[in-house]
Amino acid sequence: EGINNITEIDLSIEIQNNPLLNDISALSNTTILPACEVSIEENPNLSNCSISSICDFIDGSNLFEINNNALGCNTEFEIENTCNGCPISNLIITSQAEIDAFAATYPGCTEINVHVMISGTAITNLDGLSHITLFSESLEIVNTSIQDLSGLNQVEQVGFYLDISNNNDLLNLNGFDVLDTIGFGRISGNTNLASLNGFGDISEVILPGEGLSIEHNPALTSLVGLSSFTANTNLSIDNNDLLTTLDGLQN
Repeated sequence: EGINNITEIDLSIEIQNNPLLNDISALSNTTILPACEVSIEENPNLSNCSISSICDFIDGSNLFEINNNALGCNTEFEIENTCNGCPISNLIITSQAEIDAFAATYPGCTEINVHVMISGTAITNLDGLSHITLFSESLEIVNTSIQDLSGLNQVEQVGFYLDISNNNDLLNLNGFDVLDTIGFGRISGNTNLASLNGFGDISEVILPGEGLSIEHNPALTSLVGLSSFTANTNLSIDNNDLLTTLDGLQN
């Protein structure tokens, strides 16, 4: 309070060394010009810097110093994610209710920049993630009761590790229709996975030395779902008991 009437800052603003400061919302309606230098540092109780003026500023400026505040306002990465309505720390989802509420919990979030693990036999579908287009870090889908990957239909990239393992009810990979890029991946231990249909058009594996591993899927009978897999990468196909042909790898 007291600075609400400031409408524009064009040179610099420093918010530093305020041990009890926990609210900067008085600057919400202030325009901070892109050429301005902004420093928010050493405010150990300040956890929310994602006010509209800061969100607009960091979207168009590199003149930003942010550190040694509380979680949520400790790095530019944290602020950007909060501004975009996205999680700021690694995310572990263990219930269907969390999946269903994801869009309401993280409104406006389409690109997730933290590690995500989805695990729990109570999880039966991923429909609540239908607005996500990018997982820039790892995505692990393990020990769930999903039958396919519906809900991930907009995901184009998993930037690091993709792990689809030990999902005993998983029948196919339908839902990853537009997936184009992964860091590296594993499809393993899915008891009833009979088909890889739906596994997108993978044209790039960012870490080709790690590649893609398809292993210990005892019901897998076909690799036809990989017919659009064109990435130049290591490929490991091991211990899939019913697999009789490699048809689908012609590309």
